[in-house]
Amino acid sequence: EYRELTESIINKWEFSNGCKLSTVRAPGYMFFAAVFKTVGGSYFVVTLVQILLAFGTALIVKRLGIFFGNQKVGEVAALLLLLNPVNLITALTILTDTLFLFVFILAFYLALTSQESKRRVILSSIFFAIAIYVRPMGVFALPIFVAPFLIGKTAWKEKIFQLIILGLIIFGAMIPWMVRNYNNTGVFGFTSF
Repeated sequence: EYRELTESIINKWEFSNGCKLSTVRAPGYMFFAAVFKTVGGSYFVVTLVQILLAFGTALIVKRLGIFFGNQKVGEVAALLLLLNPVNLITALTILTDTLFLFVFILAFYLALTSQESKRRVILSSIFFAIAIYVRPMGVFALPIFVAPFLIGKTAWKEKIFQLIILGLIIFGAMIPWMVRNYNNTGVFGFTSF
């Protein structure tokens, strides 16, 4: 299904399964796959980029381990992630898992380290929105998106401001796809899943 939707983006500039427009999935992963397949000429390039993203995720996990513990904790956490057979298999498969994990972990790391930087708050919010476009069920992780902003050492006024930015960016990013779905199906929803 992911390949069919990716080919639809590449060949027809639409998001459809065969002749039927798709509202079950969001286009994030398929757009990613379409870009790298077009640039590289095959799905091998998509899997190669996913392998690099798996290593990138491990580096971010290492930094999170250092943030919460120490150097050793970060190194062990990154190693365990890299040795996890599920991560190895999904990096070699045309599935949303590797991209979603990378974007989600990056957004979480930026949110944790955003206490003094409005630019990082905006960046982490954008990456959370991208994560939802890659895997729409990511919307159920909203409490996880909010947690880093709540546990920060900034004043409550600043925390509320950061949460407003987070909400505006995430829901603002979802609206165009919801409008697209409404125009095609009459249902103002992000996906029909």
